[in-house]
Amino acid sequence: LLLLLLRVMDVETEATSLAEPALCVVCLSVVEKRCLPAQTIVSEQDSDLSPCSFCKGLCWYVCSKGFSKTLKNEIEGCGFQASACTIAVTLPLTLNVMERLLSIHYEQTAKGEEIIRNSVVDGVKQFVRDVITSVLKKDVGIDVTTEDGPLNAFISFSDIVRDDGTAEGDFSMEKLPEVLRTLTSLCPEEFRRRHVRKGKKASSALHNQNSIGKALNSLTDEQLKKSFHVPPLPSTEFASPPKCHFNHNSIFIGGRYKKLCRGISQTPWIIKKERLGDTSVEELLMLDLVNAVGADETKFSSAGREDCDVRMLGSGRPFVVEFINPRNCRDITKDLLEKHQARVNDSTDTVKLSHFQVVDRDAVRLLREGAEKKTKTYSCPIWSERQLSQSDMDTINSMNDITIKQQTPLRVTHRRTLMCRDRVIHGLHIQEIKPHFYYLQLCTQSGTYIKEFVHGDFGRTTPNMKTMLGCEVDILALDVMAVDLEWPVDKESCGKTEGAL
Repeated sequence: LLLLLLRVMDVETEATSLAEPALCVVCLSVVEKRCLPAQTIVSEQDSDLSPCSFCKGLCWYVCSKGFSKTLKNEIEGCGFQASACTIAVTLPLTLNVMERLLSIHYEQTAKGEEIIRNSVVDGVKQFVRDVITSVLKKDVGIDVTTEDGPLNAFISFSDIVRDDGTAEGDFSMEKLPEVLRTLTSLCPEEFRRRHVRKGKKASSALHNQNSIGKALNSLTDEQLKKSFHVPPLPSTEFASPPKCHFNHNSIFIGGRYKKLCRGISQTPWIIKKERLGDTSVEELLMLDLVNAVGADETKFSSAGREDCDVRMLGSGRPFVVEFINPRNCRDITKDLLEKHQARVNDSTDTVKLSHFQVVDRDAVRLLREGAEKKTKTYSCPIWSERQLSQSDMDTINSMNDITIKQQTPLRVTHRRTLMCRDRVIHGLHIQEIKPHFYYLQLCTQSGTYIKEFVHGDFGRTTPNMKTMLGCEVDILALDVMAVDLEWPVDKESCGKTEGAL
């Protein structure tokens, strides 16, 4: 009798293991590699539908009006202006385990080529993407593109609840879905926290595609069948609403600026958490534009930078501002930028703005590449210990393409790498103002320290004006007269040297 009972139990277990999984129409069509007709999509009225053994009701949820409303509210609530976007969809991690269990089941029951086992996860993800694409187009008026759209939508149907509410945070084991708790107990080594060396990027979440894949690959089918039900049983819990995150590609607005007075830094000057100076060139140029664009933050960069006590004259210095995560892109028109430029120029005599316009990433790349290759023209009054003769000045004026070696100046050793730099002085022109005082013009390679070239920096720059003239020389003031870089390229001539040597 006992042997008969055991035999009956074995038959029942085998019959249960060979039973067909309860798949929704979407997942079944993916498993059987069939095209899913539009009329088979589940409507919200099917609220009594049991969750699918594979997707746990996810496919039903994304087809419901509730999901459509949630997605519409999320994207409208973020405030971005866009006509197209890219989407990235993250499915529950438990689906990776469900896929392996389905694979084991169909290996036992498949008849010929009736069922083709491809990636069920990928098929369901594509279905979810298609539904989201339809919702965005129909209800929000945004086209989904596979190229680099201005708006990026990240939609995550995570089934792990993190303690800090993020995808990367820690979690309590009891908050893990039962499937992942079981997998963790089978392969604890794959889910242990790795040591992160100082200065290295922190490791990602313990449970991710990679760690789950490694754990599943390390287990045999027999081991999985002992710990999981094959095929997987329908869940009693439906998929949770997704977490939606949106960001917009940066926009870049550039131009040229002049700095007409000394004593003002290019960007806010903060040392040891204390600010020096009341304002900066960046702040005078931006005014309230950041609020108008609706950006989270900005990054200011330019073709070099002048010292706080140096003026930027001539045609100005090329600069660009990156507006990160901008929300009001449609409001950034040529008319708005022209009015902003006029408002800046009327509001202050400290800086002047020109050529203000939206530029693309290629233009930004040209600015950064050109910053390394450009030449600059400077002018400065200098003092000489001895009275220079006309012959002395003629000798200086005849020099060109002088290669100098510059050690990192003493005044910037606290923030610059200690090294020796080769720089080229392309041309010099000196003329007398009055005895012992002279006006020096220089055309130099980008990155040349002009002050140090004049006084020598205690011999750290050679040759220098001091060694050339054979007497003490010092610089009294410095002006940048031209940055020889035609940028941004538009109808006006910009970046040309005024009064070339």
